[in-house]
Amino acid sequence: MAPMKTAAVTTPATTTTTTTPVTTTALLQNVQSTLSKSLDTSLNVIGKQLQTLGVNLPQDQQEKLSMAVGLTGVGATLYILNKICSKIMRMLTLPKPSFAKKDYDVVIVGGGIGGCALGSALSKAGKNVLVLERDMSEPDRIIGELLQPGGVQHLKDLGLGHCLEGIDAARVFGYQVFYGDEQVNLPYPADSNSKVGEKVEGRSFHYGRFIMNLRRACEQDGAKILERTVVSLIEKTPGLIEGVQYKEGDATVEATGNIVVVCNGAGSSYTRQVRSDKVGSGNKPLVVSQFIGLELAASADKLPRPNHGNVFLLPDAPCLLYPNSTTTVRCLIDFPDGDANKLPKRGEEMAKYLLEYIMPHLPENLHESFKAEVDAGRIKVVQNREMPGETPESLTKKGVVLIGDAMNCRHPITGGGMTVTFSDCKELVKAIVQIKDLNCVSEVDEAIQSFYVNRSKVASTINILANALYSIFAPPSGSKSWEAYKSEGKKPDALSNNDSMSIMRRAVFGYFKKGGICQTGPLSLLSGIWHSPYGLIAHFFSVAVIGSVDLIKEGGILGIFGSIYKSLKMITGATTLIAPLIAEERLLSCIFPGFIWRRKPLPHHQK
Repeated sequence: MAPMKTAAVTTPATTTTTTTPVTTTALLQNVQSTLSKSLDTSLNVIGKQLQTLGVNLPQDQQEKLSMAVGLTGVGATLYILNKICSKIMRMLTLPKPSFAKKDYDVVIVGGGIGGCALGSALSKAGKNVLVLERDMSEPDRIIGELLQPGGVQHLKDLGLGHCLEGIDAARVFGYQVFYGDEQVNLPYPADSNSKVGEKVEGRSFHYGRFIMNLRRACEQDGAKILERTVVSLIEKTPGLIEGVQYKEGDATVEATGNIVVVCNGAGSSYTRQVRSDKVGSGNKPLVVSQFIGLELAASADKLPRPNHGNVFLLPDAPCLLYPNSTTTVRCLIDFPDGDANKLPKRGEEMAKYLLEYIMPHLPENLHESFKAEVDAGRIKVVQNREMPGETPESLTKKGVVLIGDAMNCRHPITGGGMTVTFSDCKELVKAIVQIKDLNCVSEVDEAIQSFYVNRSKVASTINILANALYSIFAPPSGSKSWEAYKSEGKKPDALSNNDSMSIMRRAVFGYFKKGGICQTGPLSLLSGIWHSPYGLIAHFFSVAVIGSVDLIKEGGILGIFGSIYKSLKMITGATTLIAPLIAEERLLSCIFPGFIWRRKPLPHHQK
């Protein structure tokens, strides 16, 4: 009996062991065959469609092309499915409001240029708007005084062009750039809005006078403006901002709104509250340098090129002189270090820096007014900050949107800040007025996300241009030259010609001197008339390539190897400069991925 029982047990076990792999293999073969037939059928269909379109290629090439088209279709399908799934997940996870009815449609934190322009435009569109500003007195600032032609147009589009009148604003027609003993004139090019023979112009003015005009216009257009200090954002439902708390005497008052707009300047604590510090470059601006500013009385007609921004590429850093009224000139000296402790101390050291180290490089007919301001101690200092723009991925709260320097700032060397802010206001107004129900969190969230996408075309162009130009025009060594002068009396009397940025600086100046599209292209981008980050990238690498050819020509046969070395050095330096800036703005991510081209602050930059 025992052997029979063993045989009975063994036989089924043997059958199971032998049939299982056969069944699995057959199943795999069937799946493979089915997939293969489906793929062949799909490729044949694609091939026939290509032939119908007149694409006749050899069989092997036809198959490769069909495969590429098929894979592209699969990739596009997966991309669309991912977008749909992400949208569904976002809608399912949206927080629910804590307030059944809000006090305002929009609550704006900050009554600067962005807050007032936005408040005015939204009020004219029929929205109930509250603007809260900490200090309504006329501000006295040394930046935010030059509005590029593109910014002037944005301001007119918002219906606020009249705010440029009655403030003694000067007309600006372009730039004059000085490099050693050479100079080049860069007039603003004509745009589609200019009439034949009409000069394209920007405007420069005292910031305080301009902002007071904007505040009056905002109030007249229907917005409610209060001089109050905002102390916190209301977040009763986690992840959803539904208003603000502000001080009313000793009491704390709540003001609820369907959308809260934060635009109270760079370094705002609310930026850090609603923006992730783990996405992109974080939520704190980077201090890359400092402007030392003076206002030269009765000097507008003494500028080497009146009614222009006069840019002097000094050995240490750029210096800008432009009219900020019909009579006065704003002088901004860039101190190339973000550390406030490195800045010359007020008093004797600051006077020495300005009179001995800077003034000899400026036109002699401006020395008298320059010295008068230094002797009187009328000197202001402001930090120059950089912070990349916001994206839907980096915003951690719903119901809130950032604009102006609270969201995105770039080096002010190109005067593009106000142009970006007014462009942002236009895009945000478009997004908000299209919302059918402001009480619907999902509609508001979609509008905010569309705003961040649509703003990038203008903002990315100006951001990359400003930060790239400053990196080229300012030495990478920071304030070391000034430190050497203080301790040893050693003064740099010539621009360096050896490091990659110095070679690039020479190439940029040479590119401008060629005229034609080498002038009109970059100036259209700088002035905010042409909004094309890809056009900017093309011009940037054109500078490197054309500059390399010029270097090789200058070197001749005997110096060809040195010229080729310098050319390679410049192209490499240009790539390592602009690639992180492109990645930071999330452009051409397949070529410039952020995880490779991560921007690294220099030692003299400060968080």
